[in-house]
Amino acid sequence: MALEGNLKDFGLADILQLIYFQRKTGILSLRGKLDSVRIVFLEGNIAGASSKRREEGARIGRMLIQRGLITESDLQKALDLSKRSAERLGRTLLEMGKVPLESLLEVLAAQMTQTVIQVFSWKEGNYEFLAQEISVDTKVAVSLDTEHLLMEGLRVTDEWTYYEGKVNLNAVYERTENPPEDLDRAEASVYAQVDGHSDVNTIMDITMLDQIEVARGLVSLVEKGFVRELRIKEEVVHEPAPVRRRTKISESSAFTLMGGGLILVMVIWAMVQATGVAPYLERFDQGVTLELLRFKAESYAVRTGEYPQTLDELASLPASVRQNVYRYEPLSGHRGFRLTAAGMDGVLGSDDDIR
Repeated sequence: MALEGNLKDFGLADILQLIYFQRKTGILSLRGKLDSVRIVFLEGNIAGASSKRREEGARIGRMLIQRGLITESDLQKALDLSKRSAERLGRTLLEMGKVPLESLLEVLAAQMTQTVIQVFSWKEGNYEFLAQEISVDTKVAVSLDTEHLLMEGLRVTDEWTYYEGKVNLNAVYERTENPPEDLDRAEASVYAQVDGHSDVNTIMDITMLDQIEVARGLVSLVEKGFVRELRIKEEVVHEPAPVRRRTKISESSAFTLMGGGLILVMVIWAMVQATGVAPYLERFDQGVTLELLRFKAESYAVRTGEYPQTLDELASLPASVRQNVYRYEPLSGHRGFRLTAAGMDGVLGSDDDIR
């Protein structure tokens, strides 16, 4: 399975659902203006996530220091050992006996969750999913339930609309004055990490607060006059797209190619009609459309909490769905739905219906 396109046309929520429902194993690469993110899937669930902009080892180290599990000296020693052994920082710390396995897995899960959640706020970017075998370090393996993370991502996306114009995830803040001691947990945690160098993404990593909690804390601190926005980190970190060589074609050559292509299509279509294969192609097309409809109905349910009552509630349906060859029946109690296609005879309710 190879899946690629633009997030404007097919959002992260739709991509995650497709991979989850089909229990795919492989790697999803996402490239935005300011970051490149890599998400690893094992049988539909998330087994790893990394960001080009937010270096994994440093993030995990800062999170462990924040929780009082290691010291700066421990982190530096582990980073040096990790570079020499080519092992991940987490496994190195585990082998050094500096961090309990349970605590390490908790921090890794938080890091992975934050990496994926922040992509839900992307307005544009390219994606590519390649189904392939992956190797997992079983000793420090983390698996996130994609469906649960999807619901959390949609929640954050919904709540983020309030903060979108007030907080930029790439912004750096500085302190203006010392606040009183009656700050709430989010405000106190965020204020402690405002240093004039760390952007909002880094503050999220270190505090282990989610995007909404950090945004709420920052907005409150700004309104009270304790911090202010200093600047925006705008460096582009993803690799530039490869330059593709274009071949110049004259106008007459272009028409010749177009004409030849049209003739070829007509010949193939005539052969299909003559050999009687057309009905089977129609049945295959209906089967593909059914899978698309199932996916769209499941996506609708994740977003709204219930299944649609009719297919007309789903957006961007193929023109063929408007024809009288598909039947959608929602089950009582929002338990699901039943989808049927007419099959080769074009008649719903007959023996060759596709379900």
